[in-house]
Amino acid sequence: MSDYLPEEVWIDNILSTLPIKTLLRCTSVCKSWYSLITSPSFISTHLNRNKQQDPPLLLLRHCSEHPRKEHFSIHHDNPTLDDYAELDFPFHSVNWYFRIVGSCNGVVCLSDDLMCYVHTIILWNPSIRKSFNLPRPSVVFQTHGPFMHSIGFGFDSTNHECKVVRVTYVQDDDGHHTVPPEVELYSLSRGCWQSISHCGVQSIIHQRAPQVYINEAVHWIAYDRETNGSFHCSLIVTFNMCDELFRWVFLPDSLAAQCRANLEINVFGESLCVMHRVWSSANKGYDMWVMEKYGVVESWTKLFAIIDYQESLGPVIGFRKNSEVLLVSSGNLVSYDPETKEKKNHGIHGIGYLFYVDTYVESLVLGCGYDGSSSSRLGSRERREWENVRSGGIVTVGEDTVWSCRTVVAGQFMGSCRTVVEADRNQCRNSLRDIEANQYTLKSCVETMTAVTNLSHRLQSRTNEVQQLNAQLALLQRMYKDARAEICVLKAENKELKRKATVMFRFGGPPYAAVEEQGGVNVLGGVGNTEATPSRAAQDGGKKKRPAEEAKK
Repeated sequence: MSDYLPEEVWIDNILSTLPIKTLLRCTSVCKSWYSLITSPSFISTHLNRNKQQDPPLLLLRHCSEHPRKEHFSIHHDNPTLDDYAELDFPFHSVNWYFRIVGSCNGVVCLSDDLMCYVHTIILWNPSIRKSFNLPRPSVVFQTHGPFMHSIGFGFDSTNHECKVVRVTYVQDDDGHHTVPPEVELYSLSRGCWQSISHCGVQSIIHQRAPQVYINEAVHWIAYDRETNGSFHCSLIVTFNMCDELFRWVFLPDSLAAQCRANLEINVFGESLCVMHRVWSSANKGYDMWVMEKYGVVESWTKLFAIIDYQESLGPVIGFRKNSEVLLVSSGNLVSYDPETKEKKNHGIHGIGYLFYVDTYVESLVLGCGYDGSSSSRLGSRERREWENVRSGGIVTVGEDTVWSCRTVVAGQFMGSCRTVVEADRNQCRNSLRDIEANQYTLKSCVETMTAVTNLSHRLQSRTNEVQQLNAQLALLQRMYKDARAEICVLKAENKELKRKATVMFRFGGPPYAAVEEQGGVNVLGGVGNTEATPSRAAQDGGKKKRPAEEAKK
């Protein structure tokens, strides 16, 4: 067939229309086909064609708690969200669940955050079942101490490769996050993290801030901070994946005055939008703002409001092709029609804040090798082989494309041998990459455990200090109790001394002098008291008179 059709016709109009599974089979025919299908130009052509699929596809992630599991699936964006495919999720998080940084051109970026510090970053293409673990970044806890970071993921359409940007705010001695931040960029072609100096970012992107990718740039909600550390205003910070520069998109005044925690960034169709969370005593809901003309502040428009009087409204996680809003309500995935204000439960239940929905397109991105470069570097020998094989023709049977050569005996045998050898080499390369990824993961685990052990030792030291302080406090409490007892004794002695002093003042003698009656005379038995005082009875003749007799007198 290739003898009668131009190359651009049968490649662009026939080969690029084949599904992913068929194209993966075709890569095993020969090196020339492998080089062609994994070339950046063909991947871009196939990707652009799949983006025109109708109805489009949606990638959905929901998580269950018992048992703890992450469920990934692809659905048609039709009224019933019909299932397209269930995805096998081959990764295991050390921190309960992965955080989805973002998805773009069929590739999902996953981050496994341990204790708010990044542990592992994975690029995963579920359509071709290929993944890649990024190496360890330069700014880590062991070298820079406490920090706060945000991650962005996007696609460089100029160089046909995925990129990951990491914005890190190191904490100073006063506990504030320093600006400008440390910025690192990872691209598959470089294969390493590259520091970006003089980024010019003075705004703060909060820890784990969600991102959206639109117009070849990553967008975050950020805020400016005053010199005293207080909140100033909210805005949008962008990073373009092609020119690798930061820019700013300003919000309308009514949104700029809001706290960044009440703002959620999203994509509505082909436009940037912000959901403003509104809470009041009467109801709660969202105000939806859309930037109709990208980059023009005056084009921000409030489209509609979502109000829920039952207070069961959860986060907005995406939008559908028919402009319906996808949100979480009481742990269920729900569609909300802003025109009719009706809700539709899709019967998918999970942990509310872990839901994720985004448009999805099947692609061959990451299929050209982990270094991001295509196999077009195989050289002139493969190109000559491609020209030789082209003369043999193409036979198409159903969906499976089979290569046949006119040299049936020698050609098929040698082609099969080369295919087997190449497949074995690819398998060995994949095994080596898996080993390197496992070694990196093990190294990260060891470093993390070392950091955890150090923190545990510091915590134990602080615990011992607290115990010593508690013992000293108990000793002080006992001393305080004894002192109070001594004070009580001293008060009693003081009272007794006062009584003794009163007796001495009244009788002129010691307080304990006994009073003795001798012959009608009261004698103070105290020492130094030699005078006798006649008693009243002796003065009256020795007889006591009754009160009645005294009254008669």
